[in-house]
Amino acid sequence: MAIQNLNGSSSRNVFLDANRGIHTDCQAVHRFAFNTDVGTTYETVWDNGGGEYTYPTSALTLTAVSTSSLDTMQVSIVGLDANYVQISEIITMAGLTPVTTTKQFFRINDIQLVTGSNAGEISLTNGG
Repeated sequence: MAIQNLNGSSSRNVFLDANRGIHTDCQAVHRFAFNTDVGTTYETVWDNGGGEYTYPTSALTLTAVSTSSLDTMQVSIVGLDANYVQISEIITMAGLTPVTTTKQFFRINDIQLVTGSNAGEISLTNGG
């Protein structure tokens, strides 16, 4: 069993301590979404509902595309690689033409527009 070294300000709860910055190799990730179709069975909270999310089994490239040719802004993607190390990439949207990341993501933690605002609906899918 590994021994965890705790300092005097530790609560001995890793989830609380990660939020407080006590564990320097951890950071809290705040997720939020809206599910319009919550029933009585387990569902992942993702935008627009849709049941339980199936996580990819390996790191994959991502593809972003918009429903509007006007969307040519930069998008920042932050996530984890196959070793659970945080990675990020900024891609430039090309409107109706799909754009693929150069990095492979195992998990996605955040997607944000770097500048401007979108005219269409931007979707991000895995698998290139």
